[in-house]
Amino acid sequence: LLPYLIHVFGGSGNGKTVLLMLAASVWADPSLGEYVTTFNGTRYAQETRAGFLNTLPMCLDELQIQTSQGVKDFDDIIYQLCEGVSKTQGKASGGLRKQTRWRNVILSNGEHTIIKPLSGGGARNRVVEIEAPDKIYPDLVGLCDKITHNYGHAGKEFVEWLMEPGNMERVRIMQRDYYNRLTQHGVTEKQAGSASAILTADA
Repeated sequence: LLPYLIHVFGGSGNGKTVLLMLAASVWADPSLGEYVTTFNGTRYAQETRAGFLNTLPMCLDELQIQTSQGVKDFDDIIYQLCEGVSKTQGKASGGLRKQTRWRNVILSNGEHTIIKPLSGGGARNRVVEIEAPDKIYPDLVGLCDKITHNYGHAGKEFVEWLMEPGNMERVRIMQRDYYNRLTQHGVTEKQAGSASAILTADA
């Protein structure tokens, strides 16, 4: 599947960052500045990070950093991260830089949506947006303390389970079944790809 973006948006203080940290804690140290980074980076830096993570989720905090820097349309960011391959660039010494590739999900948050009224269909098809109007968890400080001291275990168990004989094939069959059911109900291929991956992982 091509990469896709899951964006959680809502008011300040309702736990969006802690939710992102919780997702990151499945794989690595969820502390801000470690595995979780912000949108405050160049296109080249974001592509390099996505390529390094490769198939691990990329976690980006605080979309409004881009807004404060004058960005009003996020379609370019969506296309860039969801394309799965870095931009072709020349080297100062001549020739081309090596292109990086990735096949992951990008998890992000912000105070507003990443999809705008004038966003193209291609951008819309690559994003799953979730509104968080209320506080996500009653004890955000306690949860944050727990996950910054206990992390990386669930991802290891998940991968070990996938490696057991027959399980990866079971997952492929399940994902294809979800995908076929979704496309039969008028969902676009890209949306069906993202949704079927999420439904399969949840199952």
